[in-house]
Amino acid sequence: MKTKLITLTLLSIFMATSVVQAQKLINRKEKKKDKREISADGKALQDDRRDLGRLTELVMEWDTLRKINDDSPAMKRVEQEIAAELRKDLAEAKVEVKQSQKEIKESEAELRRSKREVRRERRDKDGHRGALRDDRRDKRDDRRDLKDDVRDAEVKEKMAEEKMAVVEDLVMLQKKIDAAGDRADKVLRKEQKELLEKYLKLSQQELEQDKKEKKEDVRELREDRRETREDRRRR
Repeated sequence: MKTKLITLTLLSIFMATSVVQAQKLINRKEKKKDKREISADGKALQDDRRDLGRLTELVMEWDTLRKINDDSPAMKRVEQEIAAELRKDLAEAKVEVKQSQKEIKESEAELRRSKREVRRERRDKDGHRGALRDDRRDKRDDRRDLKDDVRDAEVKEKMAEEKMAVVEDLVMLQKKIDAAGDRADKVLRKEQKELLEKYLKLSQQELEQDKKEKKEDVRELREDRRETREDRRRR
């Protein structure tokens, strides 16, 4: 009987230690993910700000040349550079959409872990005051983070689709302008300008979205650090 009691005690200690070690590993992974996302957000913000600045300068140069001479070599060069910037920006937008989908899956995994923690705390009843309350709060935070990630992914996907639609309209319009040659009228050029300005507006909205996502990821890192401190106090 005594041997059995010792064995059960050792087993309980081993299981508790295993749970603690597993939780420490999970916390480290979550903080590492948060830091990686913050770094990615910072890079996306920097890239989008640079791209927006470059595209704005090109559109301003294009508009100046449009008023002087539509068929000048400088005009052709600027139009080619604008097209290259648009292709580059669309490619980056597609990468960001894929990254957003990846973040959703990671947030779903975090929420599943939080739910398991709540169930384990209810089952164990190990006497840690406030432990269940903390786990429930972590679960609420993870559910909110997942909701934010889903919404952000939808916004990014919508922006990418809108940008693609503008570029498609620009391509079709450019074909009309090229076909008209010297006969290209002010109406076509005015429409072209409006489309370019619409693209710039979408890029500005994308920049604001990047800032918002970075704030959300900083908040997640702060919450994960709090969770680590709480786990340390329980041990």
